[in-house]
Amino acid sequence: ALALALAEIAVGTANITINHYKAELSKTPEGKTFLRAWEVVNILFALHGGYKVLRSVPGTVRALREAYQGLRAARAALDPVALAKVDEEMARLMREINEAEKAMAEEGPAGTAVPAKPKMAPPSDPYDVPAWKEYYRQNPEAPRSVGAAAANDPTLTPMEPIPAPAPVRGAPQHVVFDQATIDDLVEVWRRKIANEPENAARYEGYIKNLLEKRSVLSKDPKFLGRQSETEIQAMYSSTQKRVRVTKFGGDKRKYSIPDFTPNSDWAGEGKNWNVEFPTDAEMEASKAGRPVKKLQDLAVQVAERREIYGNRQTVVIDIRGQWSVGDVSPEVAAKHLAYINALGKVVADATGLPIENIQVITW
Repeated sequence: ALALALAEIAVGTANITINHYKAELSKTPEGKTFLRAWEVVNILFALHGGYKVLRSVPGTVRALREAYQGLRAARAALDPVALAKVDEEMARLMREINEAEKAMAEEGPAGTAVPAKPKMAPPSDPYDVPAWKEYYRQNPEAPRSVGAAAANDPTLTPMEPIPAPAPVRGAPQHVVFDQATIDDLVEVWRRKIANEPENAARYEGYIKNLLEKRSVLSKDPKFLGRQSETEIQAMYSSTQKRVRVTKFGGDKRKYSIPDFTPNSDWAGEGKNWNVEFPTDAEMEASKAGRPVKKLQDLAVQVAERREIYGNRQTVVIDIRGQWSVGDVSPEVAAKHLAYINALGKVVADATGLPIENIQVITW
């Protein structure tokens, strides 16, 4: 159901882009063929939904694929900017349709019962990726969260019972810095330059990111997330504080360090993730229906701190410079906002936190 829903969303967002460049695409015979094939698929999806289209008239999608390949073969005659935008949307759409077709193939022919799958208990080690891969292969409907999956297994006793995530409703908090906030953060780095002149060049780069509203992802692995973490701490007027927790899945005690603690009864974790260009490993995990490792790690962090803070935890996902909603067209802003809401729901579902506790920062 999720794969079909994502395919239907992808058709809707692609339609915005294709309509925008319709005049350009219609300049070539290949473009006209593509537009005719697109209109058929778009109308059928709108009238009947993805399930009926892919189950009953798969030839329409096959014709769209072929027309799209013809369009790309004649790319020299088209505006490269227009074709790049259409390429981006069609690549995303084809991925979602492939996933939907794969899910439907696993269901079997329409009307047949889904055979029972063997059950495997969730692995006790949240970092045992091969074991989790096998677990999710055998249990495709299992909660997509290390903590939630373990909580559903009566043979495991992690620390305190970890509540399985409730159905996610609503939307995450979407934060866009105003100019006053940007000015305050610039001043944070100016003070650091005065105190740490040896790091002046790097801090000047952070200031440039703020003033030009660029991506805050670091290209140097040594400083991954450094700008984001410092600025989130400045926003909350909070620094890191060690707390002692129980190691997930065992009795061993260890320290956990939330990125910020706005008060003694609340903890926060900041993540500066690359959401536009996933790694090969992340793509493989998504295709296999598994949460990516960074999402598993976040779920473990939240679960470990739950014995102290419960659900009084905030997760801040900083994706500035990626899915921006400012200085873009209304159509692109609406598309990015849909992606932001979907990201918030994925994080809320994985961690079991209320979606209101998830913040997504963009430009």
